[in-house]
Amino acid sequence: MSNLVDWISRLLEDCSARAPFGIAFELDCARAPLVASVTPADMPAVHVRLDRDDIRGRIDFACRLQALLDIALDHPVPRCPADGMALAPARAGDEVVWACPAGDFGCAIGEYELAAFWPPAEADQWAAPLLAKRFHRAGVTGLSHFSVQSHGGALVARVRVRPGAGEAAVRAAASPLAVELIRAPAISTVRERRPAGDREAAHETLTLTGVAMRLARLDGDLHRATAGQDCDFLVGSTMVRLAAAHLIGAPGETLLMDADRRAFADEGDRVSCAGGFAAAGPIREAAPAFLAAQISVYRDGAPLATHPPRFQRKLGAK
Repeated sequence: MSNLVDWISRLLEDCSARAPFGIAFELDCARAPLVASVTPADMPAVHVRLDRDDIRGRIDFACRLQALLDIALDHPVPRCPADGMALAPARAGDEVVWACPAGDFGCAIGEYELAAFWPPAEADQWAAPLLAKRFHRAGVTGLSHFSVQSHGGALVARVRVRPGAGEAAVRAAASPLAVELIRAPAISTVRERRPAGDREAAHETLTLTGVAMRLARLDGDLHRATAGQDCDFLVGSTMVRLAAAHLIGAPGETLLMDADRRAFADEGDRVSCAGGFAAAGPIREAAPAFLAAQISVYRDGAPLATHPPRFQRKLGAK
């Protein structure tokens, strides 16, 4: 059977498909027995227990989740696209699938929206998210961004691809839509030495080109991640994951390198990361990780940041 946490995520994704609001959830642990706390929009949370991780346990969990959401939402989810009846979880080999009681429709858990609504009938607000799911399911990489547009009565997927993207895979995932490919630059790293200023010490920055960045900041000492930590390295005690193109050195090598494998920063260096915190996932109390796109290293014990003199005087004024 598939991973339990992934399966529950896909189950909730199917139940919230085409809803005017999202359905948030969290799990008290990653293994059975567990309790899922499910919150439809601003409604009170409902709690569904899964006692055992087998086919019968998963079917029972899905049925009780559907019953609770039916009461909360005042309609069944997910519904058969042919007759509007609630789909029922059923066994198919070693997996649980959705099946229409009348036999009009069926699909794997997590595939409901794609099976029910692909290809899109028009270039509405659902078309691009559906295409994103198609790309994700097919494992398509190397995309910059994309959209679904109507041209002459036909739907066209306009896709910006980076060098190395599998064009055949892009076209297959977007089928039967026509595809217009647009070339985008590769994501890479650029090193830049920045002199000291009023607010910051001299430092060297390793940043990404060809990709948008979030601009939250994380400062501290750089440390190599240990076995069992789901991250690339630590800044202070915070787990950090790298965006594409930055490289982590193997044990015995410099910890952090640029895209050309040139040494940039090592264990114990003072660094500052620009990026933002990634979602921690559905497991309650799971530690979030900081997704770093730009990294600055400060040499010779220089402070990470300083205030201009007038600001210092203002702070010390009586």
